[in-house]
Amino acid sequence: MKDRKSSLRPAPPPIEANEVAITTGGTILWLVAFVVLLPFHSALSAHHATWWLWTCLCGAALGAYGIHYTRARRAALARKRAASDS
Repeated sequence: MKDRKSSLRPAPPPIEANEVAITTGGTILWLVAFVVLLPFHSALSAHHATWWLWTCLCGAALGAYGIHYTRARRAALARKRAASDS
């Protein structure tokens, strides 16, 4: 029986992406959903579905933290690259 690990191809390199833009776009979508649902608060309350509204607000808050995190990560990676180039 042939060794399966020797027949596998090596893993491709990771794809570069703009994580800050992706996180910002998602955060904006959560905020838009919150603003769209806000006028329907009474209807949502009548159907015991106000959690929709608060889920959107939590998504926006977590997205704001995600923007901070991805910006800090990008800066740290840039510092690491600059230090290794020196």
